[in-house]
Amino acid sequence: MPPGTGKFTPLVSSLHFNPYQSITLDASATIGSSSHKVQQTSLSANLVGSGVRADKYLSFTYFATYNDPTVSTFSTSSSQFHLNTGSSILHDHLRADIQLAFDAKTGQFLEQRYLIGGNGSCYGIAFEYRRYQVYVPVIRPATSYGISVTLKNVGTIGTH
Repeated sequence: MPPGTGKFTPLVSSLHFNPYQSITLDASATIGSSSHKVQQTSLSANLVGSGVRADKYLSFTYFATYNDPTVSTFSTSSSQFHLNTGSSILHDHLRADIQLAFDAKTGQFLEQRYLIGGNGSCYGIAFEYRRYQVYVPVIRPATSYGISVTLKNVGTIGTH
């Protein structure tokens, strides 16, 4: 490559902290090689149940991107929160999960997913309600429903 035409990659730093078998904390930052400024950051915390609470989990993530000084025509910044949680409701037979994505910059939910499912001795069935943003040609909310059936030794059949 001729001098001055090389591409530089950003500097990525991350920290992973696991104080207990069911708790993890992660933080990361990306610094642009040309701008020498922070381009994005993220922070995640995960709790996973153990023992009698092994069926439960809670996950939280904050993710942010910052304006790129080399792009002046539009804003490239964003700030989002993601929350995922789930638990068995009736021992090992009925389970519920929730997944939320929220854009703090616009004050809107990007996606909401609600799942409930049940298991029997040789089958499983799950229902999903999903509300999300569609960005083409204009921003508008969309909704979808899903169902999946799992048969032991056969597999899963699903629709959306």
